[in-house]
Amino acid sequence: ELMKQNSNFKCINSAVSSIDEPNVQFFSSTRSKNYYRGTLLKQKRMMKGVGEVPNMYVGNLRGSFDGIKMDIEGSEFGILDSGLLPPSKKLCFEYHTSRDQSMGRLRKRLDVLERKFEVVNYPPELDQLMELGGNQKSFHDRVIWCMNPKKKRVRKKKARS
Repeated sequence: ELMKQNSNFKCINSAVSSIDEPNVQFFSSTRSKNYYRGTLLKQKRMMKGVGEVPNMYVGNLRGSFDGIKMDIEGSEFGILDSGLLPPSKKLCFEYHTSRDQSMGRLRKRLDVLERKFEVVNYPPELDQLMELGGNQKSFHDRVIWCMNPKKKRVRKKKARS
């Protein structure tokens, strides 16, 4: 509803995921009047299936974007892990240790971002959790913010003599 009030945005009512299907199963909170935290990832408790919703497969997005803001309750993992993150100048997303507590996977995802962006910012708490290793959970999910895409290196062909 907020996006509809801003004429600069095109509002598309669908899930965004790394799943290449026209529709995906969607889950919501079991708490009444709790309309946020909808997700494609069912948690063991506090989630109920609400049926299938239209899906926008992120692999079909073309072009590059000035900025991407993801808060898709864990679906960003599949997008990062599958190499489907569209090119953008800026990226901001909430990292859900409540959905994936593996510090090894967090490190791999940060490595992906550090290869793509010159600047990758995140709270020092995530470094502390990664040092502990294994499965860890921060008190709150944390924001990761990236900017300045790295330029791809172009190999020059050697001239034959």
